[in-house]
Amino acid sequence: MQAITVISLKAFNISDSSANLSLGELVLIPPFDKLDGEYFNSYVAAMGGQIGMSAFVDKWFIGNRSYINDRQEVEILHLKAKHIASQFLNCLWYVADNACSVIEIYTYVIDGEEYVLRSSFGLGSTTADGEVPTVDFSLSDINTAASIYEKMIEINDSESRQLTIELNSFQPQALHSPYHFADQAKTNRLERALSILTMARTNSFIPLKISLYMSVLECLFTTDSNETVHKVSERAAFYIGTNGQDRLMIYSLIKQAYSIRSKFFHGQALSKKNADHLSLKTTSTKVDQLLRVILTKALIIDADFFSKKPDKFDEALNTMIFGQA
Repeated sequence: MQAITVISLKAFNISDSSANLSLGELVLIPPFDKLDGEYFNSYVAAMGGQIGMSAFVDKWFIGNRSYINDRQEVEILHLKAKHIASQFLNCLWYVADNACSVIEIYTYVIDGEEYVLRSSFGLGSTTADGEVPTVDFSLSDINTAASIYEKMIEINDSESRQLTIELNSFQPQALHSPYHFADQAKTNRLERALSILTMARTNSFIPLKISLYMSVLECLFTTDSNETVHKVSERAAFYIGTNGQDRLMIYSLIKQAYSIRSKFFHGQALSKKNADHLSLKTTSTKVDQLLRVILTKALIIDADFFSKKPDKFDEALNTMIFGQA
């Protein structure tokens, strides 16, 4: 029998609506002024209702058509599609800050027994300033995100993660966050950084977002808990700074963000210069931009560098700093 999966997207648009794009088994479908008959029938439209289906009209969405053997495979197909779509949307962050997220997923059988799975999701991602603007991406942007997605698959190919699926014919459940069940002693540095980045991007409260951004940097630039603030600020500055002035600016920005995190995590009022919403948005946006540069370089160019054992990693970082000083 044949099953169809459709995924509605939040805050996402591609400037060229004639583009023919795919994400492996999934296809990006351009906007139509009505429901696309290739992916929707009266049954799923009735199950989704007018509000649910409106997310698929005049908006890009993701679709998939697959042949399956039995109902149990519907749950697996549903989970797999959600995982691929979410990971790809996450990779768009490397192109530009955005709030693109999955809204809802429907997977249903179109021949034989009528059966549909529906998953709805919460707020999803927000931009660095806690907002949810729609971002227009070019075809080049999509291709860049796709190449980063392939790189992330390599990095996340970790023995620590076991994909856990619980299937129940009457109330199907999919535990779609395998990182939750990982052996945390076996996760790698980049894997931890990417996981915490997702936590930061799905929080709209800016002091918490900034705090989690700092944890991403700690994943990347520390091997112990000694002199953390100085080490992270200095190492990040030397990793992407091109000259002394540039490094000083990066160092100062990270120290400022750390001061926000320290007071926030210790339950204290923020200092007056950092407390108002505009100042927090400005700091968060700058740190977000900094992280984008660092993580893009780390993933595309230096994945092997960040895979070094702790002692070798510290040695390499010290060489980077004192070789340039």
